[in-house]
This record gives sequence, structure tokens and C-alpha cells, in this order.
Amino acid sequence: MAIHFLNVTNTRPDIQINDPNNNPKLIFQESGLVSGGVSTTGGDLVFEASSGIERARILSTGEFGIGTETPGRKLTVEGFDNLAFFTSPGNSYLTINRGSTNRRNCLAFSTAGDGTSAIPNNVNWALGSTDSDEISDGGTGFFIGAGGTGVSSAKLYIKNTGNVGIGTTSPADKLDLFDVNDNVGMY
Repeated sequence: MAIHFLNVTNTRPDIQINDPNNNPKLIFQESGLVSGGVSTTGGDLVFEASSGIERARILSTGEFGIGTETPGRKLTVEGFDNLAFFTSPGNSYLTINRGSTNRRNCLAFSTAGDGTSAIPNNVNWALGSTDSDEISDGGTGFFIGAGGTGVSSAKLYIKNTGNVGIGTTSPADKLDLFDVNDNVGMY
């Protein structure tokens, strides 16, 4: 194993660790004891704890995993209980921005999903916002759905006008109830 200090760009030196066994590793020690490390394997960047157990990985394709060696999305967190906690001394926001028009944003709750399908699989419930291309009258709104991530799964729909639909995504009044099986509506 060799460590090379290079000055390729003439601005800051690079440090390269070359390992002929294709497993270069940088190990950190505190008081003579290993406290963690960073290594590469197959182009992936691996972060380890003091016990040598992998805690996080960045795949060569850019996916980042915490608690998994095989992240299926840009961020995959795997573990038991309380997977994420957000706190702020000021206002706190969790923003899901779809980044373009004619798309929806959705928070999906699924069971036994693998995190690799384009639309989350095994969706039980979803909370989301619709875009005008999904609603026949061109409006937008918020939905709570079951069995999918689109507005077609909506059980409760709140239109951007403030009208609320249960069983319909086109509420005509402040509260619009519709039973699809009986083709009966109440306003």
C-alpha cells in the first residue's frame, strides 16, 4: 500500500491511497483505538464505525444508503424504529418539491416495499398534492389516498378552492360526498 501526495492542479495537493488488493482504506484512531474508517469497494464509498461495521455507503451511481449496502434511491435509510428525526430552533419544514409541472408530490406509506420501483410498491396510504393534469377541471389540491400514489386513489380530496370531496375529486360544494358503488352524491 502506498500513499501519494500529489499537486495536480497547483492549488491544493491531493492525497491518493493505492492498494494493489483493490480495497484502499483510511482508518481513524483515537487513543490508539480504531474509531472509524472510510474505504472503497467496486467504486462505492463505504463509511464504517469503530467496530468495522458498515454504517453508510455511497454507490458509484450516486445513491446514498444509511444502514444498507444496497440503496435503491437517491437516499435510502434502513433500520429499526425512529429512522429520522428533524429538529430546528426556528420554523421547521419538510419540503417535497416535484421540480416540474404536470407531476405530483406524495408521501407514500407502504409495507414490504423494496424502494426500487419508479412508483413506490405496496402502497397502503398516501398523502399528496395533485397537479392540473390529473384533475378534469384543471384544478389542484391535496389528497389522502389508499392503494396508490395518484389522485385516482383519493379517499379524501381538498380542492384548492377549499371544497372537500369524499369519494370524489371534483367537489362542487364545501362538502361533497359521493358513493361510487351506488352512484349517489350528497352535498
